[in-house]
Amino acid sequence: MSFTIELAPFEMAIIDDDLVRNGAEPRKIVVADGERVLREHEILMQEEADTPAKMLYLAVEHALLAKANHDEIHAHVHRIASEIAEVAPPLRDRISQLRSHLDQNALRCALAEARGIIAAEADILQQIYIDPPRHVASKH
Repeated sequence: MSFTIELAPFEMAIIDDDLVRNGAEPRKIVVADGERVLREHEILMQEEADTPAKMLYLAVEHALLAKANHDEIHAHVHRIASEIAEVAPPLRDRISQLRSHLDQNALRCALAEARGIIAAEADILQQIYIDPPRHVASKH
C-alpha cells in the first residue's frame, strides 16, 4: 500500500535514504509502503537533542529510518525511556505508551508520543525554573 505526502514549497524530507528538498511549488509525492519517510517538521537534528526527551525522540527517529540493527536501536530507545521514567515520574504513562508502540513496531506512533514527551518535559522544566520552591525563612 502506498500513501501520498504533499511537500510545501522548499520543504525538506527524508525518503528512504535520500534527503530531498521541494522546489517553489507544492508537490504531491506518492511513497511506497515500507519506505522510511520523515518530513522537515518531524526531523530533529542531532545537535538539537539537548534534553533527555529530545534524545529519546532522536533515537525513535533513528529507529524509523534504520534499514538494519533494529533490535539494537530498539534496545537503545528502551534504555533512554527507562532513564527518563526513573527521574521523571510524571512522564511514566507517556513512556509506557511509547514503549508499547515501539514493541508493536508502530514507529510513527512512537515518534508522535516522543513529540508529546518533549512537550511534557518542557512543561516540567518550565515549572521548575519559573516556579522554584519557596523556602520558608527560619525565625531567629
